[in-house]
Amino acid sequence: MRQYQQAIPLLKSTLTVHPDNIFAHANLVVAYTELGRDAEASAEAAEVMRLNPSFSWGTNRDESVNRWMNEDMRKAGLK
Repeated sequence: MRQYQQAIPLLKSTLTVHPDNIFAHANLVVAYTELGRDAEASAEAAEVMRLNPSFSWGTNRDESVNRWMNEDMRKAGLK
């Protein structure tokens, strides 16, 4: 739904309970990147890589969604 500002507190809340939830970290990468918060996106990307050095977002049914999420991941330093 691309409501990044609203997603951030929810994702952070998830991480307080499940700090190693790689998908919460990955979604924070996307949210921060889309909001232009590059330093925070890079920090979350580092957490993703710490948790799984071979992390790949994978595929999404909607190719356009897959494309922009992968681009955000690349901007933040992930593959």
